[in-house]
Amino acid sequence: MIGLIIAPLAGKMVKPLARGAVRATVGVALEVRKMAAQTSEELQDLAAEVRDAELGEKKKRSTS
Repeated sequence: MIGLIIAPLAGKMVKPLARGAVRATVGVALEVRKMAAQTSEELQDLAAEVRDAELGEKKKRSTS
């Protein structure tokens, strides 16, 4: 008998908690994705700078 009273009440309490947990998890996932994209862009920029520097040095060597 007590279970019939507690079950709906527990369901009403659990749903908002679960929703909050999912919302927080999605928020964290979006932030991680954003940080990963920024890091990837920075690494690509760095690789392009190194590649350009290497090409510049090769040109200097071939012309001298």
